Amino acid sequence: MIAFTGIYLILGGYFAIAVTDFIQGIIMFAGAAILVVVLLREGGGLAQTFAKTGENYMAHIPPAERPSALTVISLVFMTSFGTWGLPQMTQKFYAIKNEQVIFKAALVTTIFALVIGFSAYSTGAFSHVFFGADAAGLNPVPRTASGGINYDLIVPTLLTQHLPELLLALILLLVLSASMSTLSSLVLVSSSSVAIDLYPSRLETKSGKDRSVAMMRFLSAVFIVVSYFISRFQISIIVYLMSLSWGVVSGAFAAPYIFGLYSRRVTKAAAYAGLLSGVTVMTALFFILGQRNSPLAASIAIAVPFIVVPLVSAFTAPPEKELLDRAFQGITRGRRPDLLP
Repeated sequence: MIAFTGIYLILGGYFAIAVTDFIQGIIMFAGAAILVVVLLREGGGLAQTFAKTGENYMAHIPPAERPSALTVISLVFMTSFGTWGLPQMTQKFYAIKNEQVIFKAALVTTIFALVIGFSAYSTGAFSHVFFGADAAGLNPVPRTASGGINYDLIVPTLLTQHLPELLLALILLLVLSASMSTLSSLVLVSSSSVAIDLYPSRLETKSGKDRSVAMMRFLSAVFIVVSYFISRFQISIIVYLMSLSWGVVSGAFAAPYIFGLYSRRVTKAAAYAGLLSGVTVMTALFFILGQRNSPLAASIAIAVPFIVVPLVSAFTAPPEKELLDRAFQGITRGRRPDLLP
């Protein structure tokens, strides 16, 4: 997966990502919907599957090990609202060809997110129907060498043991598509941030553009290799690593993004304050609360800058009127851009 992603990313750039993301999105949408339908059928239907899930959850998980409602809510909040601040997500809207497409893109994105989100949460929950610790007639839960439950292997084991081979191939394509889409977007954003924003070259000249493109390709290769080693040696369990990265990145960017879209009063100092507060809060809480509560730490880190940004904006000088007029040109509060006269 890493090899294929590296090839089309380095050679094709953003256009290759846009085309492959479109195809991968169709695969993910169809595969996620079919996956839920098949698991419901294997579980005995909608009502029976949900009933078994609730019943077996109580039997499988000791009370002391059950996540609290706060932990579950934090995980849902982090994965739902955290995407608002991920650069690899928002950059797709920055590259949109015209404002008339924004509403359609938002509608498609919402439907896609609902289907993928429901599929992800339900598949994890439905695993209680097909697994049991020592219950007769149920498959044993995957365990680590030390005897603990290997949570990262539950869903892969579920899919390989309870899905038809043809559907399993589709789900494999779904997983690869999601992984390749995320990896390519992350690598492109990371490499362009260094090559364009930090590298001192003049983009208005041909030589400057050539140097930036060459550096982006080189950095893309470097980040691809780094991602391989993170995957190969399993530096951290997935949910903890995701919580840390989402908390830091979304905590840094979500509030400046959202307030910057809808408010003319947000200042540069407020954006920096929001960025620093999100990173600081996530880093501190990750060590204070521990890995088990990392979704809660990430949720707090995402929420805190939404207080910091407007507060700092109220006490700092607003942006220049010329900049605001150019940024909000053609936009009327509460009106869709494509409906403006």
